[in-house]
Amino acid sequence: MAVESFGKRICRLRKQANMTQRELANLLGISEPAVCKWETDSSMPDIMLLAPLARALHTDLNTLLSYEEQLSPEQVKAFGDTAEEIGQTEGADAEMLYWKEKFREYPNSELLTMACAKWLTKLQVQGTATGEQMQILEELLVKLCKSEEAEMKFEAKRYLASFYITGQRFEEAETILSTLPEFDFNARHLKALLLYVQKDYESARKECEQFLFECVQNALICLSRMAGIAVATGDKEKERTYAEMMCRMEQELGIPFYRGATQMMEYCLHSGEEEEAAKCFEAYVENVLHAEDVLRDSVFFGDLGEDIRFISNGALVSLEEFREELVRVMQNPRYMRKLRGNEKAKESMEKLKLYMGK
Repeated sequence: MAVESFGKRICRLRKQANMTQRELANLLGISEPAVCKWETDSSMPDIMLLAPLARALHTDLNTLLSYEEQLSPEQVKAFGDTAEEIGQTEGADAEMLYWKEKFREYPNSELLTMACAKWLTKLQVQGTATGEQMQILEELLVKLCKSEEAEMKFEAKRYLASFYITGQRFEEAETILSTLPEFDFNARHLKALLLYVQKDYESARKECEQFLFECVQNALICLSRMAGIAVATGDKEKERTYAEMMCRMEQELGIPFYRGATQMMEYCLHSGEEEEAAKCFEAYVENVLHAEDVLRDSVFFGDLGEDIRFISNGALVSLEEFREELVRVMQNPRYMRKLRGNEKAKESMEKLKLYMGK
């Protein structure tokens, strides 16, 4: 990780203090452009301003002037190994003192802060964390939630949400979870956990069902991509295996998604099996037209009903929106080129046209 410049340090500390450049300039009795030049490393503060600057930024001179704040992952791991040895031989209190010592040496190392937070989280899960340790954990995570590194910030928010859920601070947990990306994998688990802990079992089940549905869709998308690679590399055995797996997943789980039928149809067309391809196309059309029935009978996703959401081009859409998209795709002439003379395929296409004409 690159060493933080003095100007960037001033900028970060100012933002952490929820202060504008103008507000900082007013506190120091200087111009706003002067602060701007510091933060862009165009100039340096006068030595007489360093102490007032540190006070204004709610820090000390050691932190303000430190050029060895950031640690490499290897250094942090070494500190963590040492801390663990101390904990095993001298106990958790001694390990906590070691971490505090390292914080004084490297007060702004986010990797170090996260390493300690993860250790404290383990104590919390084990039920052995003291009140002081819980307070320190919260302070560390709140600090990391302000990180300018997106990955670090989101990880901290997940840990903080879990911290709040464990402490039954539900409103705070909801607030944190609402700031995480919609497709954040771990955040979805935490949202379901929050509903479960609140004993809102119906909502928790629906959240899990929708999340599972999206995971299955992603698995099917991956299998479809793998089948495409098999086609490109001439591996017909794998192409068929992937298509069969897709069909089996859809049938066993009872999902109105239909990638398996189209993938198997593609395989049959590549293999010159026109009749089998027509049967796959027929099955596809029937599933598209009766999607509600397929979904209603699903043990895994039947409770979702109209609330179910499909993944389409990186967004979540309704069943009707997704179905219309599938129909448009299948009306592409390339799908019917080799099936044009097949009566079953013609009948199936007519059914699609009738559906679209409603």
